Amino acid sequence: FPKKFNLKKVERRYFMVFSTSCSPFQNWQAIAFFHFAHKVNQPGNVTRLVSGCTPEQAEALEKIQSEKISKLSNRFQLHVTPDFGVKDNMKYWNKPKGLLDWMENVLGFPNNADEYKDDIIIIVDPDMMLLRPITDNFDNYRPTTDNWLGELQHTRVSKGKPIAQAYAYGHAWLTSLNGNLSYVVGNESPALDVSLKEAELYYPAGPPYLATGKDMYDIAFHWVKFLPRIHELFPQFMAEMHGYSVSAAH
Repeated sequence: FPKKFNLKKVERRYFMVFSTSCSPFQNWQAIAFFHFAHKVNQPGNVTRLVSGCTPEQAEALEKIQSEKISKLSNRFQLHVTPDFGVKDNMKYWNKPKGLLDWMENVLGFPNNADEYKDDIIIIVDPDMMLLRPITDNFDNYRPTTDNWLGELQHTRVSKGKPIAQAYAYGHAWLTSLNGNLSYVVGNESPALDVSLKEAELYYPAGPPYLATGKDMYDIAFHWVKFLPRIHELFPQFMAEMHGYSVSAAH
């Protein structure tokens, strides 16, 4: 995390989201997450995306949000998604599907894209307790690798330049498709031009994910679109994370 953080210097709007199921365990995780977001004074809105609830469960969560969580901050919000019916090794699909549902039904993408195109969308997981605020500025962070190539290295989130945590799956997001990337993305995708070296250096990403509003919507839209074919070719739980990589490269 940055060594110093001055909330007065925050110039962009932030929207942090984390995706959960409706289980008691993840309900407690969500409460803890909001507590730490409050404790570190995370800027912007923080929204829990919750999927798979019965109407009764959703009503109970909305009551807790109103009576307990919102007392910490009126910037802490709850978005109940439809039940996407995903399970087994597809259960993590709630993340991209919930993200897309929230961006379209709360922020109003794509029709309302201009209002949020330069704001920062941050995706984290519910077990990631904040120790300091997350913003678009990573000037004080040490790069994960010393082998980044030229202009592709950047420390601030901007149009066409998202930032995410590096994860240790290398170019597997590409090679796991066994040469069938065009089946997933079509024949004219920029992803087809990504080399194995670039695939390993720039795209094996995981939460926290950060991107501008327009970029994150483009990623979310294609993440949801591409996932079924990625999973068809690579029927493992990691297909969900690979889906982000494919969509970012696209």
